[in-house]
Amino acid sequence: MLRQAPAQAQVVAYYNDDITLMLHPTGSSATSGVHYAGLVNSTPYTGYSRLASASNTTVPQLGTYDLNGTSALTLTAASAEVMAGTNTVVSSTGVRMLYRVYLSGTTVTNSTPTFTTVALGAPASGNVYSGTTTTDLLAGLVNGGTYTLEVRYEADATNTSTGNSSTSNDPGTLPAYTASFYVTPPATTPAGGTTRWQSTDNSANGTRWFSAANWSNGVPTSSSDAIIPENTQGTNIVFPILNSRAANYVVRNLTLEGTTNSGRAQVTIQAAVLHVYGNISQVSGGLVGTVADNPGVADSTANSTLILAGDNQFITGRLLVPDIIVAGTGIKSVANSLLPTNTISLRPSVPLDGVIVQSASAKTTSSGTSYVFDTTGNSLINLGTTGIINTNAGSNETLTSYIKGIVSASGQLVVGHVQGFGNIGLEFTPNHPATLVTVQRIIGDPLIGPTNNSTRSVPIKRQYSVSGDDNSASTNTTNSTNTVVFHYLPSAFELNGIDEDNLVLYRTNTGSVPFVPLNGTLDKAARTVTQPDVATFTNYYLTLGDKTNPLPVTLVSFLATRSGTNAQLTWATASE
Repeated sequence: MLRQAPAQAQVVAYYNDDITLMLHPTGSSATSGVHYAGLVNSTPYTGYSRLASASNTTVPQLGTYDLNGTSALTLTAASAEVMAGTNTVVSSTGVRMLYRVYLSGTTVTNSTPTFTTVALGAPASGNVYSGTTTTDLLAGLVNGGTYTLEVRYEADATNTSTGNSSTSNDPGTLPAYTASFYVTPPATTPAGGTTRWQSTDNSANGTRWFSAANWSNGVPTSSSDAIIPENTQGTNIVFPILNSRAANYVVRNLTLEGTTNSGRAQVTIQAAVLHVYGNISQVSGGLVGTVADNPGVADSTANSTLILAGDNQFITGRLLVPDIIVAGTGIKSVANSLLPTNTISLRPSVPLDGVIVQSASAKTTSSGTSYVFDTTGNSLINLGTTGIINTNAGSNETLTSYIKGIVSASGQLVVGHVQGFGNIGLEFTPNHPATLVTVQRIIGDPLIGPTNNSTRSVPIKRQYSVSGDDNSASTNTTNSTNTVVFHYLPSAFELNGIDEDNLVLYRTNTGSVPFVPLNGTLDKAARTVTQPDVATFTNYYLTLGDKTNPLPVTLVSFLATRSGTNAQLTWATASE
């Protein structure tokens, strides 16, 4: 009985087809010339092992292999016996076998994963087209697990009466002919591969990061990715704990699954250092550090430490680790919150090029997801009451390495004592106590004054919003003041076109006009502007402006009139 081509291309009939493999499973001898047939109608094909198909659901097992070079699975040949129909000629170069290899669980369509083609040459006589190859079917595999080898056949033919060309397939539907093989997970995840945490062992070994048995595809490396699954009901997942100061914990992209507090995936950094070279995705905030044995000091030998060591990196979710080191290159974008409860250090691979960590938000388009600079307050670096920005040389903020966007810090005010708010660049020496004052610094998004007929006045791209202090406009706290030291970085980016020699201090209670000039003493060597006896308010902003082009300080009139379909705004200030 003949196996005919699909109904839409009834011009070529398939009789038989097969592939030939060299099998060298792990721990076994190599066997060459092993045939597996798809369509079978005559000898020698009837003597071959059968590939699985819609009509033959038994999937042949090709053996167990590894990715360390001690085993091999090679495609060496293929053939197809085809016959042209009436008034039809099969192309002498148009018969081919197509194959693809994919991991169990892969989403499969007609076009993905893509097929690779092996040309089958025309016979000198007869109808068997054949071709040879030496294709390593293990090449490029980066994960352990069960794989499918899928093959199909195509033949191009031309109708001699009409001149029309068509392609016939065997089989006519997908999935085509299949076989299966298993790859033993390696001890370490291959470069570009992904490994999934799978431990359910409640003993000490069950939490060990470096136990290959705890991973689906070996222990991750700096060039491979790791996924920590959520602990849904019935899974009994035991999560990894990093607790060795001497161990080198590394990963490229790290994903912690789950969206609930009870079931979220977790990675706990105890007395250890975790290097991440790619992105961190953990919507429910399961990556935490728990040890801070050396408070106020960046000390990877004593504190839980996370090192962002790659190029441009994206961090999503609430991430709390005592010591965070921003290393590598590029920009680290934080969507949600980064909480270095002890220290945050900036240690770029190339100091002149620098490294930046910024508050950001995810932007999804048809092209994918990107991360954009965001100062709306949805994302920030939050130092709380205990975190500080490292000020030691080689770890401090510089012209090229700094926290961009929002960084927040809180602290108590004590009379006569300097409050540095985590070294974010604003210092208060108060004449009054305050229980908790919170300061948010924003770099890269300056306060905005109105455009007037003269050159537009703008502040530098650094502002501080202060909340929780006394209100000096109140009768009970009318004499409350702070000596203010405003730090800045004299980069072209931050100065925003202002000559450094012209910097003076301004305050606004609204975040916009009107501004109150506080002036202050400029110290270019220290990169500060200092002003004593600054009146306090419950909520206000501080920034630096240009004394030769002052910010608008008093709004005395404001008028809005219609101009066609637009509104024309005019205003006047008492001094500018």
